[in-house]
Amino acid sequence: LRSVDVGSEALDAAGGRPALAAAILAALVEAHDKSQEATASDVWGLYEGNSELLQAPLVQIGAGSTAEDLWANVTRTDETVRLAEELFTKYDEDQDGFWNLKETSQVQLATEGTDMAEEAFNALIIAAAADGGRNLTEDDLARGLSKQQVVELYTDAARQRQLGFMLDIFKDHSKVFQAAEAAAEQPDAAEAAGAAPQVS
Repeated sequence: LRSVDVGSEALDAAGGRPALAAAILAALVEAHDKSQEATASDVWGLYEGNSELLQAPLVQIGAGSTAEDLWANVTRTDETVRLAEELFTKYDEDQDGFWNLKETSQVQLATEGTDMAEEAFNALIIAAAADGGRNLTEDDLARGLSKQQVVELYTDAARQRQLGFMLDIFKDHSKVFQAAEAAAEQPDAAEAAGAAPQVS
């Protein structure tokens, strides 16, 4: 809405200045809401692809550019690939070379504390597919994420930025394997305590 034309009869038709003003305001609000709905996804896409726009308000108050890039530590090195492969192998329970819904949900529960819904899992499979998921079949969705896709998701900063999320292989690997080590040490500690002599 770029302009509002008010006819000479509008004042009488509306029933007075207050009523006319209210009608014009209502039309402006409605036009604004429709415009916002139509462009919301485009605006988010603009911000998502240009992180400096998100920094602009912080720059104005002197805090901009001091915030670390979320994906600064996401790199593909021998170490990050090894960690991602170790994490994949640990949760590939059926050893078929893929993370299915159950296995991926177990990973998310261990690293984030929440289960993964089937809709979110399917969306992840489609997003990770090279062709945008256009040629995926139901079997592909049921099979899940391949080892190569998991490694890529964990080690490709540009891919993560494109998909709009952040995965930290160092954090996730540490959570999973340190928890496993702690769980393994608990029985040993209990046995040691039981074997200790009782002093009366």
